Amino acid sequence: MYRIRVNKKPIAGLRKGVRKIDLGQDSPVYPVGVVKELTGLSERQIRYYDKMGLVVPKRTPGNKRLYTPNEVEKLKEIKKLIQKGMSIKEIKEYYAEHTKTNRKKKKDVESDAKSYFNRGRKKQSLYPPSYLDELIKNLTED
Repeated sequence: MYRIRVNKKPIAGLRKGVRKIDLGQDSPVYPVGVVKELTGLSERQIRYYDKMGLVVPKRTPGNKRLYTPNEVEKLKEIKKLIQKGMSIKEIKEYYAEHTKTNRKKKKDVESDAKSYFNRGRKKQSLYPPSYLDELIKNLTED
């Protein structure tokens, strides 16, 4: 839970002008200095991993990097992999394979759901075909 300043009525227990909002794991909120503290990496290491394509932070209009909580966790994993002796190239391959596996799992779930709906049954299903895309999306979310 993060706090941001807005010109709205305060929520009970917060100062006037501050409102609670929920930010997801993919919301860019951490600047490099905060990521440095959270991960124990130097700013130079963080920028290097960005340059190598291991993490891709969002940019502000002023071109500053902002990292998501998921990217912070990924940087922690990268740090552990490097401590175990993996090279940057091996780490890139590891994440490429991991991404490929996740895509394959997603495709398997989609094909299973489509085959379930296309079995020659009558269209009297709990999930009518009009909701098929939404169902597949919900099943494939982690």
